[in-house]
Amino acid sequence: MLNINILGYLVLRKPEYNFDELGRGAYLPYAPKIDTIYYGGIDRMEWFDIDEKYYNDTLPNDILKLRDKVIDASRQYNFNVCTCLDDAKKMLAFSNKDQDRNDLIAISLYNKIENTIDAEFEGELLGCDLYCDGFGSLIREGIFNKPELFREYATNLNKNGLFDINKNIIQKYTEMYEIVSVSNNLEQFDGPIKSVSVYKLF
Repeated sequence: MLNINILGYLVLRKPEYNFDELGRGAYLPYAPKIDTIYYGGIDRMEWFDIDEKYYNDTLPNDILKLRDKVIDASRQYNFNVCTCLDDAKKMLAFSNKDQDRNDLIAISLYNKIENTIDAEFEGELLGCDLYCDGFGSLIREGIFNKPELFREYATNLNKNGLFDINKNIIQKYTEMYEIVSVSNNLEQFDGPIKSVSVYKLF
C-alpha cells in the first residue's frame, strides 16, 4: 500500500495500446517503442476512450459529469487529473468495458506541496517522466522519437520507458534535449520542465 501526496489520477492508454489507428491529431498510428520497451509515461492518450464517446455524443450522463469534473480540475492543476479515486475507477471501468486497453495512474511532482491530495492505494512506481505544459514529455519527444540522437540516455530507461529517480541524469538529459532539439527539428519546449513521478494502480 502506497501513501503519498499526488496531484491526482488519470486514465491513460496502456503503453502497447498508446496509438490511434487513424493517426488523428497528436496521436501516432503506432505505439512509441524502442526495441522491447514501450513509452510508459504521462504523455499517453489520456481519457481517450471517454472522449471518443463524448464527441460521438454517446457518453452516458454519469460519465459525462465525471468528465466535466476532470476538466474543472485541470484549470487548477495544469494536468487533466481526477482527484477522486472512486471516480477515477469508474472512468477506468467504462474506458475498458469493450477492451482492456487503459491503465489507471497517479502522478506527483517533485518539490511540489500545494494543490496536492493525500492518497492511499495499491500500486507501483513506474518511474520519472519529464513534462512541459503545452509541449508534452521530453522522453517521448526525444528518446522515443529520435533514439539515435540520445543513445546514451536510452540505455538509462527502465523497463517502463522512464528514468529512475536520478537528478543528475534528469538534468543532463534536459540540457542535452534543449541543445539537440534546435538543430534536429525536434519540438522545442517553452516553459519549466516538471519531473513527474508516475504510479500505476493495481
